[in-house]
Amino acid sequence: MHKTIFILLSIFVASCATTKPLSFQTNSSDVLYLGVNNPLILKGNNLTKAIVSIDNGTINELKEQSNDTIKSYVIKVDNHNPTFVSINQNKTTSILKYRNKKIPDPEIFIGTDSARIKSCSITENKFRTATGLVVIYQL
Repeated sequence: MHKTIFILLSIFVASCATTKPLSFQTNSSDVLYLGVNNPLILKGNNLTKAIVSIDNGTINELKEQSNDTIKSYVIKVDNHNPTFVSINQNKTTSILKYRNKKIPDPEIFIGTDSARIKSCSITENKFRTATGLVVIYQL
């Protein structure tokens, strides 16, 4: 009797130890950008039974990049209201909250050897001596 309980307990502990927790990955920790494809990657075990849904936006699975341990999605949002992504797996629900932001307009600078000058405030002389153009996105 004690051997049977020990064996069953050993199998249970071994199966629990090999289960990986579900992890999430996006390009930004809690921000989705309006009007563009935002990637979402889920990693874990037995993801074929995971159900992913979204409130405020659309989500599409990239089946060619998904398998039993990784699922890839594309999220698209079109307003500034928060977006909630629900992931149901093995009777457990995880909810991710994202802020929705507009992609900022780039700042353009004209570069010289000594400094960068914002393009809207450059004189003709400095423009002629410029050695390059720099575009900066500040997210």
